[in-house]
Amino acid sequence: MSDQRSDAPLATGAEWLARFLSKRGMGACICEGQEIHAAANEIDRLRAAVQHESDCVEAYRAQAETMIRERDELRRQLAEAELDAGRYRWLRNEANTARKCDPMVCIYPLDEQDLIDGDRLDIAIDAAMELTRPAGGS
Repeated sequence: MSDQRSDAPLATGAEWLARFLSKRGMGACICEGQEIHAAANEIDRLRAAVQHESDCVEAYRAQAETMIRERDELRRQLAEAELDAGRYRWLRNEANTARKCDPMVCIYPLDEQDLIDGDRLDIAIDAAMELTRPAGGS
């Protein structure tokens, strides 16, 4: 081994251990045969374990990001459903005529163009609900 510093990653624990011992003037004579191989194998095992843990962290991070996106989408859908439910409750409970009969959603005098449904109905309900809310209420 040369005395020059190398920051290049080593492929195996044996290479790392040989460089470590060489830099400290401890040749292979200190760690003979099985000892150096056992140490090198342990380094390789630990390196693989660290890589596995790193891979798991990345997988959990990706899973968490997916779950956050799903949560945000569900919150958006819930808010939309709450608006729809509010419209329904208003029609059911507040839009009844003075005779307390079923509400009729149309503009009089009755004309085919005066029937309100779909998006136009949602807009009309939202506007009417705004008029019936107490000042400062939501």
